[in-house]
Amino acid sequence: MNFIYKYRAINTRGILIENYKISHSRQEVYEYILKNNLIPISIKIREIALYTTKILSYRLHLMYQLSVLLKSNISLIQSLNIIQKECNMSVWKCILAEIIKRINQGEAFSSTLKCYPKLFPEIIYRLVEIGEHTNSLEKNCQLIYQQLQQQQILKQKITKALQYPCIILIIASIVVSLMLFFVLPEFKAIYQTFNAQLPIATKLLITISDKIADNALYIVATLVCIFWGYFIYRQYSPNLIKREQKFILHLPLLNKLISWQQLYYFFQTLHITQKSGLTLLEGFEYVLKTLKHPVYHDAIHSIYQKIQRGISFSESIKREKLFPYLCLQFITAGELSGNLTLFLEKLANWYQDNLLNYVNKKIKLIEPMLILILAVVITGLLFTMYLPIFNLGNIIS
Repeated sequence: MNFIYKYRAINTRGILIENYKISHSRQEVYEYILKNNLIPISIKIREIALYTTKILSYRLHLMYQLSVLLKSNISLIQSLNIIQKECNMSVWKCILAEIIKRINQGEAFSSTLKCYPKLFPEIIYRLVEIGEHTNSLEKNCQLIYQQLQQQQILKQKITKALQYPCIILIIASIVVSLMLFFVLPEFKAIYQTFNAQLPIATKLLITISDKIADNALYIVATLVCIFWGYFIYRQYSPNLIKREQKFILHLPLLNKLISWQQLYYFFQTLHITQKSGLTLLEGFEYVLKTLKHPVYHDAIHSIYQKIQRGISFSESIKREKLFPYLCLQFITAGELSGNLTLFLEKLANWYQDNLLNYVNKKIKLIEPMLILILAVVITGLLFTMYLPIFNLGNIIS
């Protein structure tokens, strides 16, 4: 685990310096201070350096600012200094300070990004490296910004669409649990006071509630053990993961969602790498390094191997069932016109738009169904619990 340390030290001119450093331990910071010819005075932990969603999303701002400043003919060092001064996130202030220091020592910008793989995956620092070599750093920073922005927008829209159904399910679970474990026992106590016979439906519901309450610990422990054992086994069994993902691809609601998401990522990455100046094979290599879905990974690897053997992209994709005929049409058109990059972008945009429309459409169908199911379940529980009350007057008399 990394921590952000605030240190105070005196430089060779006798000036007091206060700065921050991300490190594993205080000893590392101490050695860093001595290495830079400083006399340490104090080293204190400020906070844990967590790479939260907020921290990761700052990359978007960083790449946008860099592209704008570089386009304005401001040097890389000056641009990074401007961004570092206006940054109010301590994690990023430390990272940017370290990057600036290394660049001043003669290290390439792309090389400094490699030190932070959680923040800058290979495709990012590789695009930066190409920009440095081809004198198009501003253009490639803009490409990285566009890719990160599109991925963030897609993620936010899908998350937003799924929020309401999840809230409904959580509320339903809480309501049902409260009724089973708190309201039902009160009815049971009332009827036991009058030595009255409960209706069959109510008695059955109370029996189920009692069984769950009495064995709650065993049920929870069993479920935890099953899931824990499954996930442990899953980590060491790639074949299990592949079978699991193949099964999910055949589920009615999830098949298109997953397929379009993977195809969007594939074509978007290829488009970005092609536009930055990488070859098609290099683009495939970055897709294979970053794509997590095992089924699509195997299919793309098969296409990659065919292209290596000299077979065209369109011919390689023809026999892959995971890629619809539309992909073949667009790629063939791109190869024939000599503008493959444009058609890769069109495919990425098409799958992105269809993915968002599909999610919104299905959520609109699922929401009323969930509300209806919730209403039926709660109404059934209420009817079962309040059924004895109808006879309570007769019992009391």
